[in-house]
Amino acid sequence: MLLWRTCLRLSTRCVSDTPGTPTPGEATSGEPAKFIKKDKQTYNARKRTLSNLQCLNGLLDTHSRNLRPQKPTATVVDSMEEDFFNVKSLFTLRELYDAKVHMGHHMGCWYESNRRYLFGVRNNMHIIDIAATEQHLWRALNVASCVALAGGRILFVDLRPGLKDIAEAAAAVCGESSQTTDTRRKGEMLHGVDDLWTTKPDLVICSNVNHDGAKALLLACNKYLVPSIGIVDSDVDPVNLTYHVPGNDDSRESLILYHKLFAKAIIQAKKSLQAAHQTEPDSMLHGKATIDHFAH
Repeated sequence: MLLWRTCLRLSTRCVSDTPGTPTPGEATSGEPAKFIKKDKQTYNARKRTLSNLQCLNGLLDTHSRNLRPQKPTATVVDSMEEDFFNVKSLFTLRELYDAKVHMGHHMGCWYESNRRYLFGVRNNMHIIDIAATEQHLWRALNVASCVALAGGRILFVDLRPGLKDIAEAAAAVCGESSQTTDTRRKGEMLHGVDDLWTTKPDLVICSNVNHDGAKALLLACNKYLVPSIGIVDSDVDPVNLTYHVPGNDDSRESLILYHKLFAKAIIQAKKSLQAAHQTEPDSMLHGKATIDHFAH
């Protein structure tokens, strides 16, 4: 980009009028009249070239300004969604900090598109802005509550063997389903479509977006217009997600907090739905799983 702009400016200087150049249409002393018309045509051509170069240079300057990363303000997300389900009372910034939500990955392993979610660097590790996490998590919890209130199905996804019990517990607590095993056969790239047809979810909540199986599932969500919520660590590509929640996706403490909040929001929405229909509350707890399970 800098090379292009330098070349354009040099070209602009080359085609600009040189001091002392006679005005086209006026012959200098001793200049034959037959060259006047030719000089005027050359002047007009140079003038048009100069105008085009200046216009292109302005477009490049505008494009370069648009590419500069800008830190989002607190009102950007707040103006997008209102707190319809009072999810702001479910957690505090201190709880996010204690759960290590702000801990990102090494500064050499990150996606440029996540720059707006980063607070800075400490000991060569990216620090995630938990203020941005708070705002995006409010919106994600409102989305999950809205889907639950409408009677939709929610699918929790985490395909890591050591952490899948958290997603399974969250799904069991709020009466939803979970996908914690990679159903792809060896050498198979995509199997997310079959997973979607099996569960038929109205919302997917994924906490390990970088997993190949999760990528296939999220790609199928985009294809069939199924909204998705994903935890976006500094090394996560958020391109296939509908709603982003910037935060640590490797710490067990942070994953427990995420799933506990989503489970609480879904249960509150289902209770509101039951109260609206004035029906006897069905049990939303399956087996022995309760929210207290996340404390262990």
